[in-house]
Amino acid sequence: MNIVESIKEDINQDLMSSLAAANGETVEKTTITVETSIISLLLAFMKRASTESGLHLLHTLTNSGNFSLHSAIDSIFPNDKINKLADEGNALISKIIPDKKSPLITFVSSYSGVRNNSANRTNGIVTLLILNKLKQVSTSKSLDLAGLAELFADQKDFLIENAPKNLIEKLSQHIGLGNLIILGSSIITTSTSLSNKNEKQKSTESHATYSSSDSQNKSGGFNLKNWLIPSIFGLILLGAAGFYFYNQIDDKADQEINPSDSLVDINSIKIDSLKPKMLDSAPLNVTGDTLLVEMEEQILPNGQKLILEKGNLDFSVLNFLTDSTKFNTRNLVSSRPTFKNSGIVVLNDPSQVFSNIGAIMKAFPLSRLKITVTDYVGSDSTYSQTFTNKKAFSLKKILMNGGIQPIRIDAIGKVNRITSKESLRAKEVELIIMKK
Repeated sequence: MNIVESIKEDINQDLMSSLAAANGETVEKTTITVETSIISLLLAFMKRASTESGLHLLHTLTNSGNFSLHSAIDSIFPNDKINKLADEGNALISKIIPDKKSPLITFVSSYSGVRNNSANRTNGIVTLLILNKLKQVSTSKSLDLAGLAELFADQKDFLIENAPKNLIEKLSQHIGLGNLIILGSSIITTSTSLSNKNEKQKSTESHATYSSSDSQNKSGGFNLKNWLIPSIFGLILLGAAGFYFYNQIDDKADQEINPSDSLVDINSIKIDSLKPKMLDSAPLNVTGDTLLVEMEEQILPNGQKLILEKGNLDFSVLNFLTDSTKFNTRNLVSSRPTFKNSGIVVLNDPSQVFSNIGAIMKAFPLSRLKITVTDYVGSDSTYSQTFTNKKAFSLKKILMNGGIQPIRIDAIGKVNRITSKESLRAKEVELIIMKK
C-alpha cells in the first residue's frame, strides 16, 4: 500500500481550500505544501519506527488512538475546525518526534515557499491524516508490531520510485533522516529483533513448564530418566550393529550421497531440447551432441518439491539454509546476466531461479534476503540510480509472488562508474542471504 498516494486520494477540495484560507496561501501552493509535509512526516515516522520504543509507540497509537479527523474526504472544514485539528496533530508530533518537530517546520516552510506558521498548521493536519490512515490499515489487517514494521518498510520502495529526488536529498541533509535504504533496513532489523525477543521469551516459558513437569516426575516413585538413558544406549548399540552388517552385505553399492542431504534425490538428466538456448537468444557453445546438466530434486521443509540445477543461485540459497553450521549470512553473486538488454525485464532462466528462491524462503520463515543490483555505466554522468532500483524491485516482486512478506526482502540498486562488460553484467546481482 502506498500511503502517500492513498492520503492524497482522501483529501477533498474543501480541506485544501480551507487550509489555504487559514494559511493565507493559494490552493496551488497549499497543495505543494501538503505533499511536502506528507513525505517529510512519513519519513520522520519511519525513522521513529526504526527503534523498538518508537515502533511500540506508533503501534499503540495506530490501534488505540482516537483522532478527530476520521474521513477527510467526507468532512467539512470551517476555519475554526482547521485550527483545532492542527493543534491536535502538533501535540501528536511533539509526542512521537519531539526532536524533529522544529526542523520539519523549517524544512517544509523553505521547500514549499510558505511561512513557518503555514508549515506548522499543515504539519498538524497531515499528522492526523497519516495516523488515521495507519489506524485504518492496522484495524482492517489486524497488524501486529511486525506487520506495522512491514508497512513502514514498504514505503521505502514507493518513495524511492515516486518521491521527488531533490526533496528526499534536501530532507536528508536538512534534518538528518539519513539514507532511505539504510532506514528501510533499520526498520527490518528492529522488527526482527523484537520477534527474536518474543521467541526467546516463549522458549524460556516453555522450558520452565518442562522443568516443572520434570520435577513432578522425579517426586513420584518412578524416575523416568533412570530407565530412559539405558534404553537409548541399548538402541544405539543395536543400530550400530545393524549398520555394520548392512555395510558388509552392500559394500559394492557405494554411492556418493552426502548424509546431510537425506531428503535429496540426485539425478543426472540428459537435456537435448530443455535448454537449447542461453539467455533467451544466445546459442550454447557445446562440444558434444548433448548438454549434461546435473539436477537435484529437493524436498523443502513444508513438503514442496523443487528440481534445481546444481550451482545456480537457488541451489546455493537452499544449501545455506539447510546447513547447520554457525554462519548466519552468506554472500552470493550471479554468474550470468539477469536482465534483458540492460533493461528491467528479467530473462526467463533467472526469473525461474528467483521464483525458486521465493519458494525456498517461504519454507524457511526465519530467512531474510538483501538484493543488490549494480549497473556499470562508464562515463555516463546522467545515469540515475532510480533505474537500477527498479531493476532490484523487479527481482523483489518475483520473490514476493511466492508469498514472501516484503519486510523479509531488501532490494537496492547501485551505480558503478566503470565501463560495462559481459563479465561484469554476469555479476550484476549480489545476494546476502540471512538466517537465524
